[in-house]
Amino acid sequence: MQARRLSLGCTCPLPRLRHRSQPRSLIITAAIARSNAQWLLLPPANMDKILRGVISYRQVIRKDLIKQFEQIRDHPNPTAVMFTCMDSRMLPSRFTQSKVGDIFIVRNAGNMIPDSPNYGIPGVEVSVTTEPAALELAVKRGGIRHVIVCGHSDCKAINTLYGLHQCPKVFDHESPMDHWVRRNGYKSIKLLHERLHHGPQVLRFESTVVPSQSFDAIIDPFDKLAVEDKLSQINVLQQVMNVCSHGFLKSYFTAGQMNIHALWFDVYTGNVFIFSRERKRYVEITEDSVPDLLRELDRRSKYMLEHSKEAERQQESEEVAEEKQKQEVSQS
Repeated sequence: MQARRLSLGCTCPLPRLRHRSQPRSLIITAAIARSNAQWLLLPPANMDKILRGVISYRQVIRKDLIKQFEQIRDHPNPTAVMFTCMDSRMLPSRFTQSKVGDIFIVRNAGNMIPDSPNYGIPGVEVSVTTEPAALELAVKRGGIRHVIVCGHSDCKAINTLYGLHQCPKVFDHESPMDHWVRRNGYKSIKLLHERLHHGPQVLRFESTVVPSQSFDAIIDPFDKLAVEDKLSQINVLQQVMNVCSHGFLKSYFTAGQMNIHALWFDVYTGNVFIFSRERKRYVEITEDSVPDLLRELDRRSKYMLEHSKEAERQQESEEVAEEKQKQEVSQS
């Protein structure tokens, strides 16, 4: 499936020049003024749809939501925080069937999480953007133990990133969007180049802050996806690595108290995929695949707990050896 792109432009025709002696610039200015006035007089059709939607919500859904609000009161107990795209076709609460209080959702262009090197030395930065702040709020202050990064097909932010890669001259230095996707997506572009050059071979996603979270991945092993969708799947996994780069989360990973997952949503089929570390690829979530996926997640959780215990034992051993060395030095 080829990426679809939006083309924006003015379709308002200019009026005919009625007076040849009148400067064209004045006529154009007057035309723009009249055009703006006409827009002000038009009925707010889009807001009409939204306001009528609120009325429908009040008549149909509100009563049930109030019951859910009453059940959780001021003590919601969400199980996960999800970073996903702001695309209007992405409805994570629907395809996960989440209810009130079930999940934190953070949305931006391209489901990107700035990594810590953007702010200072990896792992010891003080970040000042929404995404790391949301991670802290959810994990450190909210006790959340599952972080999800969810991308999707035909992502306009990813299409923009790929377009900038293909034609760097179109980069607009005054565009917040261009800066955003290039700054937080350049590692994904490098991995895409490797994928396209070597084919569906193993790509390595490496975390220097939390090595236990590193993994291998084979992207689109049967070459069925458009190149932009390949990039989208790569980008989700790279953003997982970006999450791991934040030092304030290291202790949670090391202690086996935090799990991170990668999802991908196909906006044309409605299918949802999860990345399987054991299979090194995205797997569609279906009635048949869920039992195996749950068993894999359980094995992963047990592995992380065992890994944390081993790390604790190693640290204790190192501390004992260091103390013994200090005693030997003091006695000599």
